[in-house]
Amino acid sequence: MLRRFEESLARWELISDAAWVAAYRPDTDNLRSAFEWARSNANWGLFVGLAAASYRFWMEAQLGGEGLRFAEAAVAFAEHVSPSVLGRLLLAVGELARINSQDLRAIEALTQAVEQFDAEANDEQLAHALVLLGTTLNFASRRPEAGPIFARLEALSGTLAPSKLKAWTLVSIGLWLLTGGEDVAGLAKCQAGLAMHRSCGNERGLFRSTMYLAEMIHRKQDHEGALTLAKGILPNLRERGSSHELGAQLSNLACYSMALGNSEAARDAINEAWKYLPRDHGSWHWCIIQNATELAARDGRLSDAALLLGFVDHCFDEWPDGRQPTEAAQRERIEAILSAQLEPESYAMLCGRGRSLSLFEADVLAGFER
Repeated sequence: MLRRFEESLARWELISDAAWVAAYRPDTDNLRSAFEWARSNANWGLFVGLAAASYRFWMEAQLGGEGLRFAEAAVAFAEHVSPSVLGRLLLAVGELARINSQDLRAIEALTQAVEQFDAEANDEQLAHALVLLGTTLNFASRRPEAGPIFARLEALSGTLAPSKLKAWTLVSIGLWLLTGGEDVAGLAKCQAGLAMHRSCGNERGLFRSTMYLAEMIHRKQDHEGALTLAKGILPNLRERGSSHELGAQLSNLACYSMALGNSEAARDAINEAWKYLPRDHGSWHWCIIQNATELAARDGRLSDAALLLGFVDHCFDEWPDGRQPTEAAQRERIEAILSAQLEPESYAMLCGRGRSLSLFEADVLAGFER
């Protein structure tokens, strides 16, 4: 299993995502069994090696939460492996934390991975780590820290052959330019990256990159442009994406629609998204409930909306990363509606009561259990 999944990392650049996942999915249970065998025999070198070699499989198979648990468990035994395997493990933790919306953990692990790959002079792995670290810092609006990362990435990008990694590099640099106000150059880089994703058969990269681009455009207040991108990728997502990818894009689409004042389009997107997103008390779960909160406020269901706002505030208060800028902007819209139409004492009381709602009660109020 260790050899098989070490081989998978190299093959990921050479074949389409669909063929890659099809080749390795039959070994899912064998991989789990290998982890358990290594744990039960205290073979920590093998355990860490498996975690470092299998992270991309967990991502592409849409099992990111499970993969992150293995990778985090392996960190405690990192002294049992070589520096190169340690670097891959840190990259694994960073990548898996990022797709599980744990940006602070991702930044910590990826910063260490960059140091490790620098020490080894491993440019390819370094580029992977820089793309992830730069993108995560950019989304977290930590531009002073991100600047040197993108300066290095620009220099490295010219040495990369057309590949999935090169596609991600182009998109990452494009997003960085967009957030700095260089709209023409940024969009050109992003479009080149999206085209390379297509030519490499990297559909999951295409889906995620398009989602990132739409988010950045939405943050720049071009809600129509973000909505156009989100709608444009939906047919491919319905045909070839995972349920989680489709649900996440629909949830974002609902947010963009409400930013444009189109409640009915948002309603359709929310009603479909909640069927696909994991209702696991994780960040995507809270995001879809917050979408339902804004819809309730716009529909005039003010008490329900205030209760739900208290619930999602409580969830995000306990989440180390807090709300992303898009989610914070949506909360401001909800606050504006409720504070204008509810008496301050009633509003505060409902929000306070909402903080003690159970997850099931919040789902019922949001309309997800009817």
